[in-house]
Amino acid sequence: FAETIAMENLKKVGLNGFELRFPHELSAGQKQRTAIARALAVNPAIMLYDEPTSSLDPKLVHEISSLIRDLSIEGMTQLVVTHSITLAKNFSHKVVFMDKGELIESGQPNEIFENPKDSRTKDYISIFE
Repeated sequence: FAETIAMENLKKVGLNGFELRFPHELSAGQKQRTAIARALAVNPAIMLYDEPTSSLDPKLVHEISSLIRDLSIEGMTQLVVTHSITLAKNFSHKVVFMDKGELIESGQPNEIFENPKDSRTKDYISIFE
């Protein structure tokens, strides 16, 4: 039973055929997708990510972002902590901007990125424009 779940989740994250690989044989993106498959194995009500695209090259960022989007389309509730404006802007239903542990503002991505209300949010977003 556990093997069936593992195989299904590896397929879901695009790693079918990788089940016999050792961690040192995987790329950073493949390791990240393996971690997601492992988390999915317990059928969580919510997936939590802490900087899922940090230290990845643009191609791998796209792969992980697409996986997060696909899980969202399937109905998986996800909470992503990220500094990536692209990930937050393009793959979120709600954005919360925090500074030093303080909630500064929250709302729909278009509200936050097109019309930020707090100067700290404006300053952070302007770095990436």
